[in-house]
Amino acid sequence: MSALTHATARSALVIGTAGHLLDIEAEIVTGPAGLRFNGIPASAIWPVRDRLRAAVLNSGMHWPDERIRVSMRPEGLPVYSSSVDLALGVVILAAAGMVPPDRLGGRLFLGELGLNGAVRPVAGVAVAVRAAVHAGITEVVVPGACMDALGQDSGAALLPATGLTEVIDWLTGDAP
Repeated sequence: MSALTHATARSALVIGTAGHLLDIEAEIVTGPAGLRFNGIPASAIWPVRDRLRAAVLNSGMHWPDERIRVSMRPEGLPVYSSSVDLALGVVILAAAGMVPPDRLGGRLFLGELGLNGAVRPVAGVAVAVRAAVHAGITEVVVPGACMDALGQDSGAALLPATGLTEVIDWLTGDAP
């Protein structure tokens, strides 16, 4: 099987009081349609799979009809958090050619996706933003509802998002 398209995005998990950055890769490959994950605990795969697909479709976008492989690194983190949903959504859409993959570079994506495509607030956003800034990331897409908790001087440009469609429009240049 050869890869059709590949994309990489970044997100973060908060474990205790520490933020851990994640590299998330997605590729679309020939083969039967499906979504396979590496680096996500088995107990989290079905809820994530269903949430992502529903969020994409209910945002008016096409869900890829090919095999989708997603890998999260570093592997072995003891938990999964829905705070990485937004990054998973954008990296899959970038791998499918709906978003220019180069637009994901240098940015971190945080937020849970609702079934309707809304970007929901998540816990630990300030800790995740600090970890991103420490790693040299200068732009962080965060749930709009979390902006008040972040204050004015986070060290990064904060881009508030309320929905997946809004983020995709911004990444494709269709919105400011």
